[in-house]
Amino acid sequence: MKKTSIARWTTICLLLWFAIACSTNRSANSSVETAQNSQNQVPTPTSTPEAERIPSGPSEPSPQTASYDTTYDPKTVQGYGDGSDQSSFIAQIRYSNVPLWVRESFFKQKLNERYVMVFRDIRPLYLRGDFNGDSKIDIALMLQEKPVQNGLSSPLIMAIFQGGTEQATIIDDPDKLGADDIWAVVPQEEMAKYPSISALGEGILMAKAASASRTIYWDGKEYNSLQTSD
Repeated sequence: MKKTSIARWTTICLLLWFAIACSTNRSANSSVETAQNSQNQVPTPTSTPEAERIPSGPSEPSPQTASYDTTYDPKTVQGYGDGSDQSSFIAQIRYSNVPLWVRESFFKQKLNERYVMVFRDIRPLYLRGDFNGDSKIDIALMLQEKPVQNGLSSPLIMAIFQGGTEQATIIDDPDKLGADDIWAVVPQEEMAKYPSISALGEGILMAKAASASRTIYWDGKEYNSLQTSD
């Protein structure tokens, strides 16, 4: 009886030992496989947005040729002059900003046959005001006589287009025009400050920075000018 019990317990112990050994072996194999898989696995690259991968900096502006002063010889009321370079293209855009009725008057009076329009970067394309005192808006712009050859330019002149009509008054006297770096509309109340003149409308100031200036005004018969600073 004792021998039977001893044999039974011996068998149970052997079975327990065998089970523990198998379990330990499976755990060890599993750890080895995990380590091998970790070593053999190729890491998947994380997708990075283009803006993060390439440092962004201030974009450099493309070089452009400064337009400065431009002249424009329109072929029609709409324009369509020479647009082969940047300066001509900018001149076309400036011409398109001149009021339509002024462009139409420019052609109806055949001023296009003798003059080109002049646009300067340092001042407005044209002036808008009631220059003859008839309560209608007039437009003043600068012209230049054709042709311009050998790099020599003829003196600039002023054309004042009368609102409500197709008429334009040409001012080509250099003594009346004076400098043309700066021009601006002078309100009629300011024109009243000059007792020596009788202006019926707003004036046109023609000046050069830190230098002499003249004011053009309508006296009821013609456009005259007055030196307003030395």
